[in-house]
Amino acid sequence: MIGLKRCRCRNSCVSCHMKKSSNFFQQVFGFTDFAETCNGRLAMFGMFIAGIREKATDKGIFEQLGVVDKQEQCRIFVYLLSVFLILVTIHYLGKQKNEQL
Repeated sequence: MIGLKRCRCRNSCVSCHMKKSSNFFQQVFGFTDFAETCNGRLAMFGMFIAGIREKATDKGIFEQLGVVDKQEQCRIFVYLLSVFLILVTIHYLGKQKNEQL
């Protein structure tokens, strides 16, 4: 272990040298502990139900929606992912611009 110093505390070395996190994400995106916990639990529940539904019907999500062609499924997935990334980027840049004003 070259370059690592021995910590005098009982915590791991990583936690000793990490800076305390700021409220940056809470300020920019509005994340709060309660909202994150609630959204995380709902997302896990939704994924669980989607998995059960896929096993019960023997069809994937796109096939349940009526899209059977694999190439069309890939196109829809890439399109939705692109739209999501563009919207997140626009939202982030808008928040940054508002903070500078």
